[in-house]
Amino acid sequence: MTLLFLIAVLFVIPFLSYKSQGQIHLMEELDIPRAKLYLQSLFMQGILTVLAYFALRSAKLEIKFIPALNIKTIGAGLGLIVLAWALSSIRMKTDASFKDTNLKYILPRNGKEQGYWLGTTFISSFMEEFVYRGVLFLLFYQTFDNNWWLGALASAVVFGFSHATQGTASVLFIIPFGLAFQFLYQLSGGLLLPIVTHFVYNTGVNIFFAKQILKEAKREDKGDDNSATS
Repeated sequence: MTLLFLIAVLFVIPFLSYKSQGQIHLMEELDIPRAKLYLQSLFMQGILTVLAYFALRSAKLEIKFIPALNIKTIGAGLGLIVLAWALSSIRMKTDASFKDTNLKYILPRNGKEQGYWLGTTFISSFMEEFVYRGVLFLLFYQTFDNNWWLGALASAVVFGFSHATQGTASVLFIIPFGLAFQFLYQLSGGLLLPIVTHFVYNTGVNIFFAKQILKEAKREDKGDDNSATS
């Protein structure tokens, strides 16, 4: 089961994510509900999580969920959230490729999609942290003779490539945050802290940046239409 999990997480998920780069925008043209995409993504992550669970049992490894909550750990979590939001804001303003990523097609557009987005975001935050910061890290940690840094880096790189749907620049942007989430787990001793931090960050992206990203996308689409008719 461990081998099956590794094949899925190291090859299948990154490959499918990369292949979907050029297909997400077709949702807009075909008017495919985003809720369907959210549920499909959740289904795939669910399969990966089940494989991760059995790999964890097969390797007789243990993941601790309850963190030690104190000023240091809570401050680290809040600090990471603020830093991630700040960097996302800077990137949105300065990186033209950020506005051209598939993120603008994935973001919810109405209340119903918002509900699906928040629900799947919470569940996927748990699944991703369990898979990448939990199981995959432990397997890499063993492979690299209990070297925390190599295990954390390898897991973060795989985590980044699992988000290839959002574009190559996003992969490079996400890898350092994979390392930061791993540090939160190490610091607090429990997976719940990076899970909550992950969820709050994603929710903030939706609340603070979604409208701006979508506004920019509509403005560009309108400009393209005007160019085509002129």
